[in-house]
Amino acid sequence: PNYDVVRCDRSSARGGGVALFFRSGVRFTVLPSLGNTEPLWCKVHVDKFVIVIGAVQRAPGSSAQVLFDIHDYILKHNLRNYKLILMGDFNLPDIDWSTLAVGSRDKQVCNALVDIAISFDLDQVVHQYTRDNSILDLVFLSHSITLSGFECSVVRGLSDHSAVFVTLNIRVLHANPEVVSFLDFSRADDVSILDLLSFYFDEFVALSNDCDVDMLLSKFCTLVSDCISKFVPVKI
Repeated sequence: PNYDVVRCDRSSARGGGVALFFRSGVRFTVLPSLGNTEPLWCKVHVDKFVIVIGAVQRAPGSSAQVLFDIHDYILKHNLRNYKLILMGDFNLPDIDWSTLAVGSRDKQVCNALVDIAISFDLDQVVHQYTRDNSILDLVFLSHSITLSGFECSVVRGLSDHSAVFVTLNIRVLHANPEVVSFLDFSRADDVSILDLLSFYFDEFVALSNDCDVDMLLSKFCTLVSDCISKFVPVKI
């Protein structure tokens, strides 16, 4: 309850699959799927900007093509122009994320993931073990997001993987709604307006004998303004 769920289940094998949960009221758009791979992509509308979130579950032993497809997807849909979050279980423990150095296992796949991080200016922010002595569950943030500040913690999860919590320091401006008011001439007190104009008519005629056009216009504008303020209601 109170959340909307977007899922991409794995149909070809046991396990796997990804899902994104959005608090009710948060506007989001599900982007087209990759088709032959599992990542799930959504655009989330936060205040006046958009964050693109990609959820990934890379199966152990899968080829580098999965990551090549993610790289090409980001390019094809111009996602590098948005604030980007890419996260999930990548099953690649042989990367030192403090130096971006890769080990001997799955070297091509590891290099493909490092290339995504470098190409799209992403910072990998998980630096604690998420399963045994490995960092398998990763969260990549656009560098512009990390500059704004974030917190990352790893806690015991419900499965054999720990849960990763990342809190972003994104300031959302809740602007007060603009109140617009206007004069409702359809509900004006026409009778009172005519009475007031009639009352000042003789005075206005007398002034016309002694005053120039500018003074008469000023007097008339003052009279009209007085009628509007007294006899034309304001609607909000």
